[in-house]
Formats: sequence, structure tokens, C-alpha cells
Amino acid sequence: MAEIVLFRCDRRSASLTKAACAKFYLATVKKRPEPWDSLFKCRSCPVGAAHAGGGTTPIDDAKAREAAARQQVIDEWKSVCPRCLRLSARLIKGNLCVSCYNRSREVEVGKNRKGSAPKLLPSRLCTVTMRIIDASGSRVENFTNVTGSVEAMVQVAKKAAGPVAFGRVVPVVLAGDALEQWCSSVERQQAERVRAERRAWRLDRDRRHRPGAMRACPAAVVVQVVAPSPARRKHQRRQPARVESWADAAD
Repeated sequence: MAEIVLFRCDRRSASLTKAACAKFYLATVKKRPEPWDSLFKCRSCPVGAAHAGGGTTPIDDAKAREAAARQQVIDEWKSVCPRCLRLSARLIKGNLCVSCYNRSREVEVGKNRKGSAPKLLPSRLCTVTMRIIDASGSRVENFTNVTGSVEAMVQVAKKAAGPVAFGRVVPVVLAGDALEQWCSSVERQQAERVRAERRAWRLDRDRRHRPGAMRACPAAVVVQVVAPSPARRKHQRRQPARVESWADAAD
């Protein structure tokens, strides 16, 4: 009778044979398991990849670990909501989670469940332009109705089949007559700004030095305080000081 060789699987907390381990791993490759499935622990397992590659198609352990790690990253990115960056078992149209999709839908219709207009999300939505570099080359894409560059990058990473890089869109360098026109327009705008600042300074100076101009400014109040005499203070109870008269400092 052949001896059965078992090994300890830490992911499943069980003792398995190599054939059973390979069977579980190949099942996850054939169909991606959901987080509530029993095979979810076997996905992207380097041990299962090594056992599945044995026999007729031998595979190196280092390559198996690298392939399993790469597959695990791809699977995890597919379950990430690009807006809230949380793992979600359900993504509407493969993009947003249920909560973020509902908030986005409220912005589209212009009201929430209570009937009032949404306030937080509309102020965060914007259009992002970035350069994407991947195996197909370099291109520039515009992303509308996103909360920032992070959401746009996650959207691209979820669909990428390999390494991808992101960069800013650098404006085209001007030369010749176009450069001279741009420089002259910048100088003209700067000169207009300086003239406006000087005009505002002159108006403020004339207003402050105009006769009676300080009447409009708040002035301190001059108050004449008379304290009780010593004789009256001796025989009477101490009385507080009283105000006899007051006048505006501008007068």
C-alpha cells in the first residue's frame, strides 16, 4: 500500500496532499473565487502554483512565487473601488462600489434620498489630464467626474495588463514668433497689474489726506471722570466714579 505524504497548509489550516493542493489552485485559476468561497484562500498561493506546475510541466519555485504574487496584486486591484480605495465584493459596472455609485448617482440627478441637493461630492469632482505610459506606448487621457489623480490612476491600474507609469502633461515649448507673443502678453498683463495697484494706492492716499476724511474713521472717545472728594468719602459710603462729560477725539 502506497504511503500518503501530507504537508501542512497554513492558509487552510489543514493537512493536504500535493495533488489536492494543485487541484485547489487550478480551480482558482479557472474561475476566480469570491471572498466568501472556500477556495478564496488558495488564490495566488505560491505553494499551490509550485504543486500545480509539477509532473509534466515542471516549474521553478521562484517563478511560481513571482507569478502568484503578480496574480494576487492583479486580483486585489480588481476588487478595489478607485474612489474610496476600499476592497469591495461588488463593483457597479466594474468601477465604483455601491456606496460611491449611489453618491455619484445623486450628483447626476441633483438630489439625494431626502430631496436636498448633495453638497460634499460636487465640490470634489473635477477633470484630470495625465500621461499614461505602458506597453502600448505613451498617450494622454482626460478623466471627467473624478475626485483627483489618484482615482484616475487606480482606474487605469485596474485595467492594465502589465506595468504602467503615470506622468504630468508638459505644455508644448514655444519658439519663434509664438514665444515672442507669449512674452509680450505676459509683460502687458504684469504692467496692467502694476498700474492697477498704483491707481488703488493713489486713491487710498487721496482719501486719507482729504479734509474731513478722518471723520469717517472710528475715533477714540475722550471721557472726563470725576472721583468723589476726600471729605465726602470720609463720612459717606464709597461711591463709584461718574462720567461728567465726553467728547469725540476727532472734535
